[in-house]
Amino acid sequence: MGCSSVFAYGTLKQDQLRGSMWPKRQIRIEPAVVYGELWDLGSYPGLCAGSDSVLGELWTFADQDIAETLEVLDGIEGYDFRSDRGLYLRREIDVRVVIDRSTCDKPQKAYGYLIPDIGMWPRARRIEPWWTWESKPRESKPRESKLAVWPDQESYVPSQLSDED
Repeated sequence: MGCSSVFAYGTLKQDQLRGSMWPKRQIRIEPAVVYGELWDLGSYPGLCAGSDSVLGELWTFADQDIAETLEVLDGIEGYDFRSDRGLYLRREIDVRVVIDRSTCDKPQKAYGYLIPDIGMWPRARRIEPWWTWESKPRESKPRESKLAVWPDQESYVPSQLSDED
């Protein structure tokens, strides 16, 4: 195993539908930023390569808990580790933890689930950077003035797993 953290940007965030489905207790959850493009795929998002700043959460686990955590998340995200195929692909990505109002920490490696080909999603809608830290109560602010965040105002957010499309 290379790292013991996972970047969550959608339904696995702590306040979203799958936020309670993590199999192991985290050591910490921190706001974090990655570079990429964020897409609304219906009732959940997808992340792919790009240059936008995407806000999510960095979940860090004890080294002995990461293997089981990834196994459960692979099932949730439709990723087959043996064939390296699936709805999402698990990859090590660079993540920057938000430190204070103007800075992010140096990049560190974390696992992230990425969509392999946005062309496979004909109804996908790109989530443009829109969210600023000033629009929320005073919290840490990364250098970027706008961040892509799911959900946005147009996103469908199911309240139950059975409501997903």
